[in-house]
Amino acid sequence: MSASLWGEEFDIQDNTEELLKKMKSKKTSDDVNKQLKSDKLPLSDRLDIIKRNVLRILGHYADNTLVIKDKETLIKYIDKSIENGVIAIDTETNNSLDPLTCKLMGPCLYTPDMKQAYIPLNHVSPITEQRLEWQLTEEDIKEQFQRLLDNNVKIIMHNGKFDYQVIKCTCDIELTIDWDTMIGARLLDENEKAGLKSQYISKIDSSQEKYNIEHLFNKVQYAYVEPEIFALYAATDSYMTYQLYLYQKEIFEKQENSKLYNLFKNIEMPVVIIVAEMELTGITIDTQYAKRLSEKYHKILDEYDKQIAEELQKLKPTISAWRLTEEANRKEKKDNGKLGKSKSEQLPEEINLASATQMAILFYDILKVPTIDKKKPRTTDKATLDIIADKYNIPLAVLKKKRAGISILLDTFIDKLVNSLNPKTHKIHCDFNQIGADTGRFSSSNPNMQNIPSHAFDIRGMFRPSKGYKLIGSDYSGQEARITAACSKCPSMINAYKEGKDLYVVIAQQINNNRYEDNLEFYPEGTEIEIDGKKVICGKETHVNVEGKARRSQAKQVLLALTYGMGVKMMAERIGKTVEEAQTIMDNFFKSFPEVKQWMDDTYKKVKKTGYVEDFMGRRRRLSDVMLKPYEITSMNSSKNFLLCCDDNKMIDETLYNKYMTACKKIKTRNDYNELKLLAEKDNLILIANTDKIAQAERQSVNAIVQGGAATLTKIAMIDIYNDEILNKCKFRILLQVHDEIIGECPEEFADVVSERLPQVMMNAAKKYIETPMVCNPYCVDYWYEDELNAAILKDYKKLKEKYSGDELFEKLEELHSEMTEEELKNIIAQ
Repeated sequence: MSASLWGEEFDIQDNTEELLKKMKSKKTSDDVNKQLKSDKLPLSDRLDIIKRNVLRILGHYADNTLVIKDKETLIKYIDKSIENGVIAIDTETNNSLDPLTCKLMGPCLYTPDMKQAYIPLNHVSPITEQRLEWQLTEEDIKEQFQRLLDNNVKIIMHNGKFDYQVIKCTCDIELTIDWDTMIGARLLDENEKAGLKSQYISKIDSSQEKYNIEHLFNKVQYAYVEPEIFALYAATDSYMTYQLYLYQKEIFEKQENSKLYNLFKNIEMPVVIIVAEMELTGITIDTQYAKRLSEKYHKILDEYDKQIAEELQKLKPTISAWRLTEEANRKEKKDNGKLGKSKSEQLPEEINLASATQMAILFYDILKVPTIDKKKPRTTDKATLDIIADKYNIPLAVLKKKRAGISILLDTFIDKLVNSLNPKTHKIHCDFNQIGADTGRFSSSNPNMQNIPSHAFDIRGMFRPSKGYKLIGSDYSGQEARITAACSKCPSMINAYKEGKDLYVVIAQQINNNRYEDNLEFYPEGTEIEIDGKKVICGKETHVNVEGKARRSQAKQVLLALTYGMGVKMMAERIGKTVEEAQTIMDNFFKSFPEVKQWMDDTYKKVKKTGYVEDFMGRRRRLSDVMLKPYEITSMNSSKNFLLCCDDNKMIDETLYNKYMTACKKIKTRNDYNELKLLAEKDNLILIANTDKIAQAERQSVNAIVQGGAATLTKIAMIDIYNDEILNKCKFRILLQVHDEIIGECPEEFADVVSERLPQVMMNAAKKYIETPMVCNPYCVDYWYEDELNAAILKDYKKLKEKYSGDELFEKLEELHSEMTEEELKNIIAQ
């Protein structure tokens, strides 16, 4: 042991042998992968290489691995599992990740005092392609797994959602899942990888070489692999899952983790089955509507291409004039000493907008756009072009931005969705990750439902209920704002909600020191206003209060900016104010709602002390960067080779170290830091600033509590909905979860009952935990965002009516909304 300059003890261990072993294993693994990549390699040779490699990596599990080949052995194994009261189960499929269409290669089992087991079901002879006759069947698995359910055996899985789906679809049985070690890993440390192998190696056995199924069985159907060899991989997964379960259980059961354990057992675990069923149900896509929508957007894309070509044509005189300049024709020397091409030579007559070099010349040299990104002064990536479009309003950049937006919608949703329909169900089956975000929020893929732009009503219109069903959904109105009020225990905010007021209007009232009514989006009913010199009496939400709407919107942005940890500068940009004006608005907000300021300050103090924050149910967001020292000093030698540094005893001189750490305390500006950094380099030292990381972690802390609380609340609601007796009688089933919105379907005859019951269940779920009253807005439609799309169509119809009439009016509307049929449009405008 040695005392460090940091006042802590550390032990330098000799890991050379282990490092050399891992380096050798990696080289061997790389060689095997290189061999298997050859398409010309015969299957028999490929299988032989795979066998040797599996034995090399996992052969030490051979004596503890059992291949179950008969029913009697399986019955005995299940008997022991029932006696133990616990079993780990994993599944292997035929190279498929689609539970709806896959074959089950075999389930994997592990229970204490037994060998890890694999039950082959669908392996075939690589020569005859015929199924090996001695294998058990899916019916055998169903029969024995039913015994587990009948005896309340605790079932452990890793990524249980997938295994549940596979077993249900192939063996026709719905297992319970008592413990999912992947979910457990995400809750215990969301900053770590939650994969089974990585968790097992980091937590249980660091000597195990890293591997995965794709590398082990590269380009080979798993069905061809000998069951005894495949079992070394497959059965080991169930053993690892069980060992990881024991590790997690010990941590969860510690007194300080009681809230986290409750969150795991009573919220996250019940959600696993809900999500599994949600994915299996899938959602219908109207393919004819999608086809019309695709044609509409491709026409828009073609129109942008035409406008971009016209804009390039307009720029030709400017480009021609630039080609005559010295800047355009100057040739710079390259590294080899030869002269390179001039910028004029690099820019051909027919400009390629996909070329980063040509775009840089066009925007920075010809159009003289100032540098946007100092670190990448000539970048023309999408983010930079968007800034150029927004800040400088250059037509070409604006058109490229608009075109890129349309292209993304086409590639990501409109065209992709139709091609992603499951061949068995002809539905979309999204992949939902219930802890996809580190704050605990859902994420989704194939498609990413969370990323469909909120204004893209027509795209959401592709999603339909099943035939004879209605699409019914509900969302939490202002969910994060209400949770902010509850977390801060701010009486003004909570009372505003209890009185049925709009919080953003209340905030605008306080910030602007005016009346509540002055900040409403619409003039109150009965208000007398003047339009074009005439006095008009307003009805309910009939006349927009433009200034009030702007003030309310600003107040909303201020609250969101604060809870999302934005600084004054970023807030100023968001609300369109100067930094000074934004600071005044922020000061007025905190003056009006001091409890929010106190809560935020308390949160910052706590996270600096513990390194994490918690939502109302104990969900943690670990922000370790907040505990970093503002500045660190390291030797240039040690940063290059730590082992060499220690061997040569090249530690930093203590006097020198103290000198720079003292100087760091005087740093106030970025320039101060840069100057000190240069001085340190002269002393062969590296000065590292962690101030940005610390500030970022602080900003994330408040948002993590709010967003984590929103995620937890939505999951509680999902559980209550799934278990609600009335909704179940009405055959309501959840289809999608998007942010604060839960969407499902039910038979048409139950639509009225479900429309009333669904928001009640969601609001009641919140009452148990959140003081702030929640409001949920339900809808019952024939397609997602039907009301919003219809409103948009009516708005366009009214605008067109000012210019056109008769048949021409309707033709223009059809042209604008070609995704809709003629009959649909007529029904909408007849409303």
